[in-house]
Amino acid sequence: MNNNSIPQTINQQIDDLLNRIAESLQLDDTRRESAERSYRSVSDWISTDTGFFKDVPFDIYPQGSFRIGTTVKPFSGSEFDLDIVLHFEGPYERFNPISTLNEIVRRLKENGTYAPMVERKNRCIRLNYANEFHMDILPGFYEANHDNNRIMVPDRILKDWTPSNPRGYAQWFETKYVKEDLLLLEKARSVEKLPDNIPYQFKQPLQQAVQLIKRYRDVYFQDKPELATSSIILTTLAATFYSGQTSEYQAIRSIIDGINRAVPLLQGQVLEIVNPANPAEKFSDKWEKEPELYKAFVSFSRDFKKLWDQLHSPAGIHKAVEIIKPAFGDTVSLSALREQVLYVEKARNSGSIGLVRNTGLLTGASGVSITNIGRNNFYGG
Repeated sequence: MNNNSIPQTINQQIDDLLNRIAESLQLDDTRRESAERSYRSVSDWISTDTGFFKDVPFDIYPQGSFRIGTTVKPFSGSEFDLDIVLHFEGPYERFNPISTLNEIVRRLKENGTYAPMVERKNRCIRLNYANEFHMDILPGFYEANHDNNRIMVPDRILKDWTPSNPRGYAQWFETKYVKEDLLLLEKARSVEKLPDNIPYQFKQPLQQAVQLIKRYRDVYFQDKPELATSSIILTTLAATFYSGQTSEYQAIRSIIDGINRAVPLLQGQVLEIVNPANPAEKFSDKWEKEPELYKAFVSFSRDFKKLWDQLHSPAGIHKAVEIIKPAFGDTVSLSALREQVLYVEKARNSGSIGLVRNTGLLTGASGVSITNIGRNNFYGG
C-alpha cells in the first residue's frame, strides 16, 4: 500500500472521513438507472407528439444537481428530483406561458402511464413516480438572439414569462473548478441523455462540498422540511465562496465563512441570490415574501459555522467524528469511520503505519515517538 494514500495527520483523517461520507451520499445505480429510463421515455413521448410539439423544434436536457454532479441520496425516505428543460427554438413573445404549460399536460395525459402522475406546479409540470422520485419538466423559449442559453420560462402565478438560464448556470458552476485541460463534465453536455455518472474519485472538492452541505441541510431541517433552504441557493453560495481548496474540510470552511460574512447584519435586510448566468433570475425571491424562510437559512448557516469551527483542532479522530455526526447523521458518519479503520488496518498489518503517541495521528514513518498500532488500540487515544 502506498503511504502517500494513507491519511497521516488529523486534517487528512478528517478529509478522508468527509470523502467517505460524500461518497456514501452518491445516488445509487438503481435509482440513477430508473431516472435515466424515465427521462428517455418522457423525452421520446413528447418528441413524437403530432400536435404542438411537432411544430416547435426543441432540445431536452437535464438541469440542476444531475447536470452538475451534486445529486445526493434521499434523506429519511424522501424522493429525489430530476429537473429537465424543454428548450424551444424560437422567441418567447410568440407563445403564451399558460398555454405552453397546458400543452405539456395535454401531451402527458395522452399517455395512460403518465396521466395519473401529472401535477401542475407554478413554473413546471411534475411527474410523480411514487416512492421513487419526481420529474419536473420546465419549458423555455429564447430570451434573446445573442445568447440562446438565456430563456424565458412560464410563471403560472404571474401569468407571464420569467428569465432563466439553466445551461449557463451549469457552465458557470463548472468554471469554479474545471481547468481548460480538465473538462470533466464535457460528456454532460449532451442534450439527448443524462450526464454520465462521474466516478466519485473524479469529483472535485466543490462538488463534494455541495453534496455535504445539502446533506447537512437535510439533517438540520428534518423536523421542519418546509423551512429548508433550496438546493439552488446553497449550490450558488457554495460556488461563489469556494476558492479552489483541495481539502473538503477547508472548502466547506471557506464557503460557510463566506456565507456568514455576506449575511446582512441589519434586521430586515435579506441576502440577494441571483443566477450568475442571468441576474434577472432571482433565486432568493421567496425570502422577501416569506421572511421565516430567510430566518431559518440564517440560523442554519450560523449553526453550521459553529459546528465546523469545532473541527479546527479536535482532540483526535474520535472527537472529530462526534462533531461530524450531528451534521451528517450517525449512520453515515460511523460507517465512514469504520471504512477508514479497515483501510488503515491493512496498512497496520503490513507494518507501514503507526500512531503518534498522545496525538492520535497516523504516520507512515517510525521513530521513538511512534507506537505500532495494535489490534485493540486503534484510534484509542
